[in-house]
Amino acid sequence: MFIGEYTQSVFVKFPKGVVVDNTTGNINVADWENYSVKVVNKNSKFLFKFVDRKIEHPIWIAICGDRILISQGSGHILNYEVNGKLISRVGKSGKGELTFNNPRSLTIDESTGEVYICDSYNNHMQILSKELGFKTQFGHDKLSNPLDVKPTREFRFILDLSNPCLHLYNYNLIL
Repeated sequence: MFIGEYTQSVFVKFPKGVVVDNTTGNINVADWENYSVKVVNKNSKFLFKFVDRKIEHPIWIAICGDRILISQGSGHILNYEVNGKLISRVGKSGKGELTFNNPRSLTIDESTGEVYICDSYNNHMQILSKELGFKTQFGHDKLSNPLDVKPTREFRFILDLSNPCLHLYNYNLIL
């Protein structure tokens, strides 16, 4: 897959996630196979790529103001400045608070700044604070391989891959 005009294209071997920065209009693509995140502008011109040996198979990307969060197969959530400078690495592989097993979707609740993470192989959701500290987890009894989450003011919609359905949560209660 190529991003951009033919003369300035950027090869993306295995794209996994994409997000548009609402402030700049830049497009960020998680390139799983090339261990990087490629950034192009709204005219598809290549700007730069995040290449860091800490990036291991990026899966999903979320933007929160001047930060970019990247989930990856190694069980970490990486926290970068939008210019590509690493701020912090959160979590590790495993089960429990701030541990992940194939974290998929990263979604940021714009009203609270909370970060929602589909912890797919642990079959639950984790919610982190704006500062990326642990807040809560839920869904162990109902979710099986959650893939994506979209929070609203009243509900959290969760797409579940192994139970082909859409779950609707009101706080910690399933409806």
